[in-house]
Amino acid sequence: MRRALVCSLLVLALAGCGAGGSTSTITPAASTPSSGGDGGSSSTPTSGSGGGADCSGLSKTEIADFIVGTQLIAQVRDKTALEGITSGTIGQYTPESYGAILAKMSFLTGSAGEGLAKLVAANDAVKKLASGSPTQADFDAYQQQTGGVAGLIKAQVAVNMGLVQACPNLG
Repeated sequence: MRRALVCSLLVLALAGCGAGGSTSTITPAASTPSSGGDGGSSSTPTSGSGGGADCSGLSKTEIADFIVGTQLIAQVRDKTALEGITSGTIGQYTPESYGAILAKMSFLTGSAGEGLAKLVAANDAVKKLASGSPTQADFDAYQQQTGGVAGLIKAQVAVNMGLVQACPNLG
């Protein structure tokens, strides 16, 4: 748990420090299709001021839950970790609540949208693992699919940076 808290604080610090830096990796790419799967809504932020982004549905508490949830799903390596995370023993993660928060971020595009898509896929995989009787090979495949801790943290940083750009009032 301490590792997750330290990682969360590190991600927050990186997101805060990067807000004034280069944002070219966060701006929407015209050739990047929406990964949300909702028919491609056209509310995409086109500037650092968040034009077109609907940030009103996100609260600071949900952002904190997103950060902690990402740290938790990155730790899914075996049955013990999965049970601790999904039972509420470690944090308050549920695939449903985490998925609802991710859905509220569906306006993100570019690198942030790609990071969001990776986190949605990881959350779906955790939900599937939790609903079955996974073997260690299933956990290994999950870690391979997500890129492990580093892959999910990279996705989280991309989403955080996209939120910093699109929703400056959340910070």
